[in-house]
Parts: sequence; C-alpha cells; structure tokens
Amino acid sequence: MPRSVERNICYSIYSITVAMTTIAVKESTAQRLKRLMKAKHAESLDQTINALIEDAQGIPRSMFGADKSLRMKLTLAEHEKFQGKSQVEVIDTFAWIEYFAGTGRGERARPYIESGDAVTPAIVIAEFTDKYTRERANPEDRLKFIRAKTTIAPLDDETAEAAGRISAERRPKVKGWGLVDSCVLAVARTRGLKVVTGDKHFVGLSDAVMI
Repeated sequence: MPRSVERNICYSIYSITVAMTTIAVKESTAQRLKRLMKAKHAESLDQTINALIEDAQGIPRSMFGADKSLRMKLTLAEHEKFQGKSQVEVIDTFAWIEYFAGTGRGERARPYIESGDAVTPAIVIAEFTDKYTRERANPEDRLKFIRAKTTIAPLDDETAEAAGRISAERRPKVKGWGLVDSCVLAVARTRGLKVVTGDKHFVGLSDAVMI
C-alpha cells in the first residue's frame, strides 16, 4: 500500500466532531488532546480546542470588571437615542457593559457570558462600539473578547422580519421600545433562547433574563 494512502487512513481513524463538523487528526494528536482535556479540567474536546485557540490569540479567560475604573453606564436615554439611529442565551448591550464594568448586574450576567455558548446579536456590536467610541474608550479588546466568547448572530431576512413584527407589537405598549430591542429579541426568539439584559424595556417578558 502506498505510504500516502497509509497516512490518509491513519488520519481518518481518529476524528473529532466539533459543532457537527468532523476534523481528522492523527492518533497521537487525539491522545494529546485527551490528556490536555484532563489537565485543563475541560468537559469536552471542544472546550479544550477553544482554550488552545484563545491562548494562541491572547484572549483572557475572563474580562469581568476590566472597565471598572471607567464607571461606564449605558443610560436608558442613550439606548433609546441609538435605536432611533439604527450570544445558551442572547447577550444584550446592557449586559455586556455591566459585565465589563464589574457591577452586581455584570456578576449575574457573567455565567452566561463566560459559558462559551452565548449569542451576541450583530446589532449589539454596533451599539456597544457606538457607546465606547463616544466615551473615547477603545473597544477593540472588548470586541475581540465578545467575538471569542460568543457567537455573533447576523441580522438575516428571517430575523429582520421577526423584528419588524415585534416592533409593531411592542411599540404601542412599551415607551421607548426601539428597533434595536426588536432585533435583539428577534434573535432570541428565532433561536428559542432568552435575552440576558438590564434593559427595563424587557421587564415582564418570559423570554428575558433580567440581571
């Protein structure tokens, strides 16, 4: 049997399935990953691989309280003003800012954020960047952390349609409800998730986790 064929067989015998994607590795690599999984007290090979990627990218395990000295808050007025211009659970802008500020609310959001399974809507990236830029704070490291720790959910046509229907339903009932709120809630509902938020607009919703 040709050596190239032997090599291919050796790689295909050991495989790792990550998020429904199978990755072929050598037997020695699989064994090393399993040893590393035990050493890192990881629950799965997926967690182990993610930890290796984050180490390579220089992403810390946690950034809770990283902006405590900034005393940054996203006020309801700012949130509503931004909306006029305009992620297992879904993380809202309020939750992210409270998390980086190291507040009590941020502490309550922390388990969801650091689980590695949460979703952040793309519109939250926009609102978060807008807030930091106006405060003359560089959001680059925070955005890098958000992208590493959560899945960024794009606003596709299905979600956009759902957001429009939510807006039509919520705006007459909730003062200050805006399109950003609708987009965030639509991302959660189309995925069967809940929104982790400190936004008073979401009070009373069964698909919201208030922090």
